[in-house]
Amino acid sequence: EGVAPTVHAIAERAPGARVLIAVERFVVGSRAARSRAPGGGAAAQAVIAELVALVRELARERDAALAARSAATVKLWAADKRLAAAGWLRATEGMPHARDAARHALFAAVAAGVVPDPLSARACAR
Repeated sequence: EGVAPTVHAIAERAPGARVLIAVERFVVGSRAARSRAPGGGAAAQAVIAELVALVRELARERDAALAARSAATVKLWAADKRLAAAGWLRATEGMPHARDAARHALFAAVAAGVVPDPLSARACAR
């Protein structure tokens, strides 16, 4: 419920601009299967599948690019040093989920060529 209004609001703020949606490709591991509730792993997979379908539909509706990458891929590249160089480390202080989202957003934006790598010579020359 919270994802759709957010994506629509962002898209409406920049009419005609292409929207890039960056999400974590989440994999339900063995920990979910060992949860206290029977069927925890299956329930987690169902919720994730529903969210993935919603995000894909939103991307299609808005002609948005969709970047889905694993946390392992993104966290190695978008370490705190890179977030600090982008000016996003302090903004996410005390909010680990927001910081992870910032990592995904920065990775996707750099990979798509929207912004330069904040640690590149080009970005540092600004």
